[in-house]
Amino acid sequence: MDMKEMIRSFPNQLLEQYDALKTIDLDEFSDIDRIVICGMGGSAISGDIAKLILGNNIKKEIHIIRDYDCSDIYKTNSTLFIMSSYSGNTEETLSMYAVAKSYSDKIICVTTGGELKKRAVRDNISIVSIPSDFQPRAALGYSLMSLMVILNKLDLIPSSSIESILDSIPELNLFYNQSCKKEQYAYKLAKNIYDGLILIYGTSSTSPIVSRFRAQIAENAKILSSDHILPEMNHNEIEGFGSNFLPLISKNVIWIYDKDDHEQILKRIDITSEIFKSMKINNFDISINDCAKDNFTSRTLKLIYLTDWVSYYLAEFNNVDPVPVDIIMKLKNKMA
Repeated sequence: MDMKEMIRSFPNQLLEQYDALKTIDLDEFSDIDRIVICGMGGSAISGDIAKLILGNNIKKEIHIIRDYDCSDIYKTNSTLFIMSSYSGNTEETLSMYAVAKSYSDKIICVTTGGELKKRAVRDNISIVSIPSDFQPRAALGYSLMSLMVILNKLDLIPSSSIESILDSIPELNLFYNQSCKKEQYAYKLAKNIYDGLILIYGTSSTSPIVSRFRAQIAENAKILSSDHILPEMNHNEIEGFGSNFLPLISKNVIWIYDKDDHEQILKRIDITSEIFKSMKINNFDISINDCAKDNFTSRTLKLIYLTDWVSYYLAEFNNVDPVPVDIIMKLKNKMA
């Protein structure tokens, strides 16, 4: 499967994984004080997105750990650890699995297989399987829905949180036909920015999407970009543009925000955009504001889908295959 097919399958991944897991039987854990999702890269971002979508519709705090170990405050038997590793061989996640086993009997593994599955089978730990043959970053629908079903089965979130995702699937497919095909918005945006500096700015309501977009541009298009969040960006990074900021290269700022962001944040975006325009910096807005029936979940999923397509078209314009991650694999081989 090529990257175009993987990205296109995002809406179907959500439905397919829900159908696969809706009758799954998970151990009922009692006395859960917090949820810790352990993973790296594409296997961790689903935790950020789930946390964003759920907002206050979850009974316990979610923490995402991207490391070999965690703070002592998580090392208790009241912590639910969810190990997320697409390959099952992620070094940091395997290390966190060992840490979790030392302190908690509340562990669930989300994986396609590998060493993580072997250890989970050995230790009689619950496993939530996701399909293989994808790049981890392109399997977000599977990993996101896996987390949502797990949390619902453990009575930590209401079924309505899953239903809001399922209700968004038809809209996602329609959105693809309207905005994500060749010559449409995602393609045109990539065409405008592929040969220049890319700076991505978001808000608290789009922060995980902004971070994922930067990562997708790096992995799919093999292009470096940067990201930051308002209002903090207005208190430091904005000054770095100066009066002679990289004069020989085009500069492109992408604003990713939600229509319900604080009015002062939206005002800051407008004013900062005007300042940048006066400095001959290109500005592009990415926001889902045109459909009154879209709820926050739908808008969030559409932003993810759109930015994934932008990263794919950036790869096309950069004349690279978006699937291989040769430098990452070189590093992993040297670490082995």
